[in-house]
Amino acid sequence: KENILPICSSIDIVTKLEGKTFNWNETSSKAGEFNAGMIAQDVEKILPHIVTENSTLSSDNTKYKSIKYQEIVPYLVEAIKEQQKELDLLKRTVKKLERKSKKNK
Repeated sequence: KENILPICSSIDIVTKLEGKTFNWNETSSKAGEFNAGMIAQDVEKILPHIVTENSTLSSDNTKYKSIKYQEIVPYLVEAIKEQQKELDLLKRTVKKLERKSKKNK
């Protein structure tokens, strides 16, 4: 591996992603099937490197975009870590305020 860099602003990235439920349309080999996921065109605006174009789901060889969902995991991991830091800071702040409040009684 080369050019290894940390993922920054992961919460900002993750909060822009939108989970959806949908049924595949009639042009798909999965026509009518219910699914949960994200819309590739929307994800492409945020994380273009995890969206690919293929014709595997198409009965008419039309190109369709798909998402490499496994590549979202590192962003989720970093977002959880960022949130945990914020939560820990808030807990410390609350404890300080509680101690200060007890002293003032």
